[in-house]
Amino acid sequence: MRTNQRRQLAAFALTSIGLGLMCACAVYPPGQLVAIRLSYADLSNGPAARLAPGELADAKKSVDLADREFSAHGDTSLCRDYSYIAQNKLDLAAAAAEAEEERRALATMNTDTAGVTPLHFDGGLSGSPQPPDI
Repeated sequence: MRTNQRRQLAAFALTSIGLGLMCACAVYPPGQLVAIRLSYADLSNGPAARLAPGELADAKKSVDLADREFSAHGDTSLCRDYSYIAQNKLDLAAAAAEAEEERRALATMNTDTAGVTPLHFDGGLSGSPQPPDI
């Protein structure tokens, strides 16, 4: 009887450990999904939130789609595909924010120099005596 109980206990322990390992593996999202979550958090707390809100909102929809796929089905190829698309949209939001920042800086620079007369190159120094013709 004791041998049978030990076998049952060992089988139960191995089954519990196996199930625990399977559940533990399913809990952790793929690295790509973690990366896009962090990337979105960085962008939403930076200049992109005010300079490219439309692109950032579009990227957030893709991040949420990848999250929902992972929650429903785990680390599937579709989850990784959605994560890839979300990363591209996050990159686009970052680039759009950078472009808008540069556009605003250029507009400010143009405004600051609006009253300045441009210099014209006339081949020599303006107002300086020219060498005599030989």
